[in-house]
Amino acid sequence: MESLSMQLQSFFDWLLRMTLQASLLICLILLFQAVLRSRLGARWHYCLWLLLLIRMAMPWAPQSRLSVFNLIPQSLPQRQTEYIQQDVGDDAVSSDAASPSTAESTPVSTTGVAQDISKAITVVPEIRKEAKGRLKPVFSEVANILPLVWLAGALILAVYVCANNFNLLRIVKRERPLTDQKILDLLEDCKAEMGIRIILGVVATDKVKSPALFGFIRPRLLLPKGMLETLSREELRYVFLHELAHLKRHDIYIGWLMSLL
Repeated sequence: MESLSMQLQSFFDWLLRMTLQASLLICLILLFQAVLRSRLGARWHYCLWLLLLIRMAMPWAPQSRLSVFNLIPQSLPQRQTEYIQQDVGDDAVSSDAASPSTAESTPVSTTGVAQDISKAITVVPEIRKEAKGRLKPVFSEVANILPLVWLAGALILAVYVCANNFNLLRIVKRERPLTDQKILDLLEDCKAEMGIRIILGVVATDKVKSPALFGFIRPRLLLPKGMLETLSREELRYVFLHELAHLKRHDIYIGWLMSLL
């Protein structure tokens, strides 16, 4: 368990820095949207958040002195190493200051004083080591556990997302596709208007509360049961155009990328 934690530590440090950079980019996007407000169209909002996905998908980014990411400090273990090196340097200076050569250069009136100095030189480093062991920061011990906690959380979330999708896929496969010719003709008219040639099945199910696209290779349009009876033909046309716009922009793949990231 300890070796696994050590192997995850370097990856966890990189992951922590990437998370901080993504959080900073989110704040900048929100600030940009707040300043421009209604001047930005839907396409620009989409592109702004697409920048976040691109940054999160990149394992590294070109370095720049003008980058706002430079505000994020380097990983904590490096600062811990400097702290330890500084303490070791202080020990060396203290030991040199109280070394036998220095003590010999100082006039000593009695042998008892010389013996006390010799004992102090031997005992002080041991006391300082013992004090450092007691004063070791708690977060350095917790840092060894955090990668394992993150890994457990990531695995649980991945299993949850996959289980939900497989369960929905199993349910959708059991549902019969819609066969109402009028609705299918309306869908084909909308596909022609959007320039889409992909075969798209329509399934009415009570497992969704709003229209949604589902399926990675053979997408299906899921409609809540009862929607076909409550919406007019023109309203249903707008629903189809909206979902077909998602299909045309490949939002299914972007959704899976978001889940992965």
